[in-house]
Amino acid sequence: LSKLLYRFSDDNVLRMTGEWLDNDVDTKVYSLYSLNNTGRNVYRFETHDRQSRWRASLDQSIRNLGLGWRDTLNWRVYGQQSETRQAVDEGRTTLLGQNQQVGRLFTYDQSLTGTEVQGITECALGPSRHRSGYGAEFFRIGVEARRTGYLADLDTGAVTNEVTPDAFPVRDFPITASNRAGVFRQDEISLWSNRLELL
Repeated sequence: LSKLLYRFSDDNVLRMTGEWLDNDVDTKVYSLYSLNNTGRNVYRFETHDRQSRWRASLDQSIRNLGLGWRDTLNWRVYGQQSETRQAVDEGRTTLLGQNQQVGRLFTYDQSLTGTEVQGITECALGPSRHRSGYGAEFFRIGVEARRTGYLADLDTGAVTNEVTPDAFPVRDFPITASNRAGVFRQDEISLWSNRLELL
């Protein structure tokens, strides 16, 4: 995680933020080694999991805009990309003595981009003071997941993409992309030197 700030003034700050995550895990599942209820003898079951993600954003906070009342304006643009990979390597023999290798790969990718703007206005109207907030946000999310795999006969060299109960490649849900937008408006009202507040 890193941040870079540039101060145009005490009331005007521009900030850039970046984050990167990368995680790798290799696992040997010894609890699956042995003859299972399908009649196959598993002698190798290894998994490799990898997760990576990056996020970046650029935002600015401006106070005291000088429009005759106390104003604050904040805006931000951001993006994120995440990837998940899970690979499985299985070695086994069947009741008929066939030596098999099974490979499976699951991938999941997600992307997110968006922008938002928020403003705060403070002013006095008669005996009351108002602190009004308002803003809007728009973002886009994309998701893609896929499973692939194969079954290889190590004795004959035959390879098939059919591994019960699947015929690879398989998508458990379609490639999706969605756009979302929202706006909000709120007003905080205080009376008699903040003795009474209405939110």
